[in-house]
Amino acid sequence: MALKYIVIDSTIGRNEEDLKILEEISTNGAFDDKELLLLQFTKSNNKVKDLLGDFSNLEVIELENKANSSDIKSIFQHFSEIEGKNVDSFKDKIKLGKQILYLDAVSNSFIRRFESNQECPGFWNLAIGTFCRHSCTYCFLNLTMRIRPLCIEHVNLSRLKNNLKRFNKKHGHINALLNAGETSDPLDNEPMLHLWNKVVEIVRDSGNQLLCLTKSNNIDSILESDGDELANSVIYSWSVNPQPIVRRYEPNTASTLERLKAAQKLKDLGYRIRFRVDPILPVQFMKELSDGIELSLKDIDLEDYYTLIDKFSEIGPEMITFGTFRALPPLFNFLSDKTFKKQHLKKNGKRFRIPKEFRHHIYEQLGKYSHNSLSCHIAICKDPTINLNFSTLKVPCQCMKLID
Repeated sequence: MALKYIVIDSTIGRNEEDLKILEEISTNGAFDDKELLLLQFTKSNNKVKDLLGDFSNLEVIELENKANSSDIKSIFQHFSEIEGKNVDSFKDKIKLGKQILYLDAVSNSFIRRFESNQECPGFWNLAIGTFCRHSCTYCFLNLTMRIRPLCIEHVNLSRLKNNLKRFNKKHGHINALLNAGETSDPLDNEPMLHLWNKVVEIVRDSGNQLLCLTKSNNIDSILESDGDELANSVIYSWSVNPQPIVRRYEPNTASTLERLKAAQKLKDLGYRIRFRVDPILPVQFMKELSDGIELSLKDIDLEDYYTLIDKFSEIGPEMITFGTFRALPPLFNFLSDKTFKKQHLKKNGKRFRIPKEFRHHIYEQLGKYSHNSLSCHIAICKDPTINLNFSTLKVPCQCMKLID
């Protein structure tokens, strides 16, 4: 979705290193054709305001603090007045929020532990932002980010450095794999911000590694970086579906071909590549399931997925992870796509899923096909009731480090 508005957090100016990052962003043309809004918080200095003073498209709102999401309320109120529309419903907020990019200074830690549970072995999440401008109709972030439904990028990378120092001190130098794709698409705003390589360098210098999960093909800045220096510090993982599924369920994302071409370019530079096929959504099967039609295994057409796996084999990923649609009950209140109807899914654990016999068939068929076509690890995401003992299944999912 096209970006129209940029919001800047004045607390970025508390650190000279972070202010320098904001200055670099402001001088590369990123702000020129956007409406700019500065949130000038009472306890912050005027350095950001002075930095942006020459922008005629800048407006300033004075705020006490961010408590109780007062910043988000002010942002939506300001831009809804510009749009001349009431932004009351969640749908309206999402539509407007995807046109806004909020450059803020995160006050808590960049790094959080997603603890293990019955569905997931757990992983380290590195949140460089939240939400994205993609419009995937099944996205769980619609529920997770319902309180702050706009695109946010944390630009105070000095804090990331400090967080990693504390992380290493607390956990030892464990060379952790930090997942940077759980709460946002890390490459979504890269053509404008050019922040990703800085993040990779900071993580590399800390002795840890990054996992970049994306549906984007915004890799120009990566191609311009020193691949020899960074290739051992980051794994690139593309969330990929066949093009009919992308067209139907993943608006405003890179096409299947664009994602695969980007993956091949980075593989050629020596980067490690993974693919995540999740959620698997055979279009006709999902439509008939949502219509309440009684289905059998023969109604699941996986030909597009076999073709996709053939394309994977040309690139040579180190891992493929499969997953099917799953949703916590509240998510259905935030999904506009009527394909996903709770009454036609089955409760399994805490989540609603397509019936187990269908999931097992999908995993078995795609897993066997991948096992025969590719020399790589195969994993399943957040579906612990499915047990498929492929000889290449050595790790639980794509968020984990490979076992030597």
